[in-house]
Amino acid sequence: MKRLDNLRSTKDRIICVSEPNTLCFYYQPVGSGERIFLFRSKAFNATVFNHFRKMGRRAPERGYSLTIGELYSFRKDNPRLLQTINHIFLVLRSLLQDEDCRSA
Repeated sequence: MKRLDNLRSTKDRIICVSEPNTLCFYYQPVGSGERIFLFRSKAFNATVFNHFRKMGRRAPERGYSLTIGELYSFRKDNPRLLQTINHIFLVLRSLLQDEDCRSA
């Protein structure tokens, strides 16, 4: 898993929200109440949701969140979790690059 170069802080959060038959993921910069939608999973994945619930914090409105730093240090022995977290980083990298292009 590659490190994100243009990351504001490793304390930025990824929020996992359970919805009927799916999971939604959001990005929340540290110190901001704004949630930026990343993606919606094709199906509900209990392994991923349980990891966020067990290792993360309860998000203020709903869902569970982990910091970027915590995502870097998860155990990589679960293929479903690894695939989802890699996808989170791919989408987040694209989002941060788009933000950099807009601000330049």
